[in-house]
Amino acid sequence: MNQKEIDVVCSAGTKLFAIGFIILAEMLFISLAVWGGDGINGYGGICAVLYAIGGIGVLYTMYMFRFSVRGHEIYGRKRTGKKYRFDISEITKIYCEKGGGGDCTPYCDIWLEVYGKDIILKHTMKGFKQFASYIIEMYEANELENCKISKTSLTLLKKVRRGKIKAN
Repeated sequence: MNQKEIDVVCSAGTKLFAIGFIILAEMLFISLAVWGGDGINGYGGICAVLYAIGGIGVLYTMYMFRFSVRGHEIYGRKRTGKKYRFDISEITKIYCEKGGGGDCTPYCDIWLEVYGKDIILKHTMKGFKQFASYIIEMYEANELENCKISKTSLTLLKKVRRGKIKAN
C-alpha cells in the first residue's frame, strides 16, 4: 500500500465550462461596448475588462488546486498557491456530504479535517473515485485510528468505489 499514488485535480470539463462561460460573457460585454447606444459604450468596455480579470482569477484558482497522495503522505496546494503536507494518520475527521436528490444523479463530496482546517474534494474532480477507494483501504487497514468517520460516510465512499454514486 505504501506505493499508492493518486492525484486529485479539477476536471478538464469544469475548466472548459468556465472558459466557455468567460468567452460568452466577454462577447456580450464587447457587443455592448461596440454597438450599445446612449452612453453604454464606456460601461460595456469597463465591464468586459473587469469580467475578464475575474474570469482569469477563477481559472487560475482552478489550476492551482492540487491534492496528491504518495503512500501515506498527502501533499497539496490550495487554490491560493500555498502548499501543505501531512501524513494520513493526521486526519482527524472524514465526512461525506451527499447531494443530488430527485431527478439528479446522486453524488457525494469528501471533507477532510486536518489540524482543524477543512479540505474539500468535490465529486467532479479527476481522481476522486481513486481517493475514495484509498480512504476505504486505509480505514480497513486500521491506518486511520485517530480519525472520526461515520458508518454513513463509509457507506457513501463504498458506493462511490462501486460506481453507484457519481464520481468523475
